[in-house]
Amino acid sequence: AVAAYVAGLLAGFRGADAFALGLAAIALVHAARARSPAVAGLALLLASGGLTARAIALRDRRCEAMLAGRREWLIELDDGVSPGGFVRGRSVEPGCPVVMRIAVERGSAAGGDIVRAVGVATPSATGLTIGHAAVRTVSPAGPLRRLRARAALAIDAAFGRDAPLAKALLVADTKSLSPEVREQYAAAGLAHMLSISGLHVGLIAVALSLAAQLVRLPPTAGRVATLVTLGVYIAMIGAPAPAVRAGVMVAALTLARLAQRPVSAWAVLALGAAGPLMNPKTVTDLGYQLS
Repeated sequence: AVAAYVAGLLAGFRGADAFALGLAAIALVHAARARSPAVAGLALLLASGGLTARAIALRDRRCEAMLAGRREWLIELDDGVSPGGFVRGRSVEPGCPVVMRIAVERGSAAGGDIVRAVGVATPSATGLTIGHAAVRTVSPAGPLRRLRARAALAIDAAFGRDAPLAKALLVADTKSLSPEVREQYAAAGLAHMLSISGLHVGLIAVALSLAAQLVRLPPTAGRVATLVTLGVYIAMIGAPAPAVRAGVMVAALTLARLAQRPVSAWAVLALGAAGPLMNPKTVTDLGYQLS
């Protein structure tokens, strides 16, 4: 069911929603002849994925056209920025979460801040680019984003010149990585290691579990503490799709063991892959596709 819905979303976001709908229609005819409710359900999920993606794509185009005619926007920044910097963010206009990139000439702000940006908008393939922008913070970042910033400062102090790599691996902060390091990892086929992946989350879960055992927490309390800490960590780093997938799978496995119930590997995998049910555009994220 998850695979059928995701396939429909991928088709819709790539302009192949007509193909997905045609395939779903053929599957429905087959289901009617074979009297198969399962096939019919999968066909409807495939069609709903294609229609959902098409509707979102149309909404985004309308939003981009509307925002492109403005000279002032409210944007939530992904990272901190200062004059001369270039930063990615997202419009906080209700119903229009358009990706925006800002070339800042005046003003500064921290990652996670909501800023008022004034500049000149240029449409691009992936949203809007705001040039010659002046930014002013109107709402500071939330506590989790501030926690991430403090963690980055602590890593700078602890790791010295190796801090950029440590920040990429621990708090998903890659903006300090030098082009040379990026090129070396890409040449070795290890560029994916520079982002938070399911492997990182798994290692952190193991470390938290061992820490709970070292402080002699009861097994149930240790597992609950591990899940809560892991959830806060994933939220703090911005909830990238691979980390969310791994976190959901760890939680499903742990909760099933706490309830002393058998665990289906396929069910756990399906739960981990179900991110597009909450945010359909997750399917376009390369991290989700690789994960």
